[in-house]
Amino acid sequence: MISKIKELILIEVNWIFERRGERTSLDGALLVLIGILILLGTPFVKLAAWIAIFYGAWTIWKSE
Repeated sequence: MISKIKELILIEVNWIFERRGERTSLDGALLVLIGILILLGTPFVKLAAWIAIFYGAWTIWKSE
């Protein structure tokens, strides 16, 4: 049983290493990374948007 699991893992690792140089694999990895960054960065982007809105409103309201 354990040898079967090791064999399956080895097959998967070999498959990953064979595909890592292909353009489509690199494109896919980049898209996954961008998606993760967007999901993790959303709170910071929203905070920056609120800061920009308040600063913009403040600069409109104040006089030179």
